[in-house]
Amino acid sequence: MVHHLRRKLSALLRPRRSVAELTQAKVAIEEQFGPWTAHNAQLAPGLWTIRPESVNFEEKTRRCLQIARDFFGRDLSALRVLDLGAGEGGLSLEFAAQGASVVCVDGRRMNVAKAEFVASALGLDIEFRCEDVRALPTTECYDLVLCFGLLYHLDAQSAVRLLRAIGTVADRLLILDTHISTHPTEKIEIDGTPYHGHVVEEHSPDTSPEQKATLAWASLDNNASFWFSKSSLLNLLGRSGFNTAYEVGYPLVFDYWNRTSEARYRYRDRLTLVGARSEDIPLVTAVSVNGVASREVPEDFGNQLIDWPPPA
Repeated sequence: MVHHLRRKLSALLRPRRSVAELTQAKVAIEEQFGPWTAHNAQLAPGLWTIRPESVNFEEKTRRCLQIARDFFGRDLSALRVLDLGAGEGGLSLEFAAQGASVVCVDGRRMNVAKAEFVASALGLDIEFRCEDVRALPTTECYDLVLCFGLLYHLDAQSAVRLLRAIGTVADRLLILDTHISTHPTEKIEIDGTPYHGHVVEEHSPDTSPEQKATLAWASLDNNASFWFSKSSLLNLLGRSGFNTAYEVGYPLVFDYWNRTSEARYRYRDRLTLVGARSEDIPLVTAVSVNGVASREVPEDFGNQLIDWPPPA
């Protein structure tokens, strides 16, 4: 609470810019880095990063905030949040506005510049880092780690290492929004453990580093990424220290909005998972189960599912 009050006082003392000044600054940002493509925020009366009626990722932001409140309560002022692969910073901005202490990390300068601009316009105190998440330091601790639209842009080994690192720095919760492989065709072994999924091309071999730096909806530099099967991803969360993994099904959020036709879509191969860390507590009434290890999810789990009642 003390830190929240300090951040709020600092924001109040920070000089605010006029609508004209913000408009001019926004134009300069867009001239250098291109227009906003995902995160819509109101900068001032009548001035938005995209446009007033633009609602797409914001529904994910709302649901993400609700998940945090479900676990941590309504007051988030004591919460330390790490937002990885933050893009234009929509999640970081909202959690900071709710009073949390936020570290916002993205590997592209154009994304960080846009998020910094909005934070400044709104008087929000956020620590921004233009860094590669694959080099995430494990010496810091956070109550909540956010990882939206990032994991499926990494190769398999980098993704495994990142989730292990997140498991080290996340004291309580990870909210992960990612694509998965619904038809895994490849098996990759990492440190003796097999993972199933498929490889997705990110860049052609002749794409230059300069070109990659401007492609907001692709990997930072690797030419191919690995999408994990749902079973492999759930098991990876468990191996990374998360005792429980929840799949978020409600409320519905859309993954893609065609701004020309106004059509909205939900990808079949995308889901939101919540990984929770907690202390294992032995059962009192059924002590025999205390010696049974947590079960991993087999890749052929569908073969073990049966109908009830049995079909006639």
